[in-house]
Amino acid sequence: MRLNGLEVPEHFNGVGLHDTPGSETASWGYQQAVSHARELQDHGITLYKLFGGTTKVERGRAYVDEGIVTAVRFWQDKPWGRGHYQWVTPPNELGMFVGAGVRLFELGWNEFNIADEWAVPIPGPEAIAVEVVNAWETGLERCEGAPGAIPMFPSNTPGGHVDHLSLIHISEPTRLDA
Repeated sequence: MRLNGLEVPEHFNGVGLHDTPGSETASWGYQQAVSHARELQDHGITLYKLFGGTTKVERGRAYVDEGIVTAVRFWQDKPWGRGHYQWVTPPNELGMFVGAGVRLFELGWNEFNIADEWAVPIPGPEAIAVEVVNAWETGLERCEGAPGAIPMFPSNTPGGHVDHLSLIHISEPTRLDA
């Protein structure tokens, strides 16, 4: 099945998970990642986003080999507002994952509407738009250097400039089967 230029397995259902900041500290071997991919599939997960950097190439290869659609979000601390866009993932790092079969990439960016993602005080909407477009154009150029890489647009947090994790509040137990 082709999904907007990406070949996805017939069993793809769009249900996904991702790992977290700090997960770079533990490296998984190929076989451990294969086991994890199978466990993901046993739970109906067909999409997984790796968070971090090139220490996860073999993990990405294992997921792809096991039929998990895999994305990578390269981590950068406070990427927005730095200028020069050197923080946007370079082609050689993209190429490592492309060689492992991974195609989807967030190129070092995250929610541009959260103040904590900015190296400078968060600007107004027009300046944010200029920053995002400049980073996106840089990312497209970098992807040209890694044929097969498909860039993903940076996400927006539904709560505006409020960190989405601070929006989570459950005042009483919630029944999922209700």
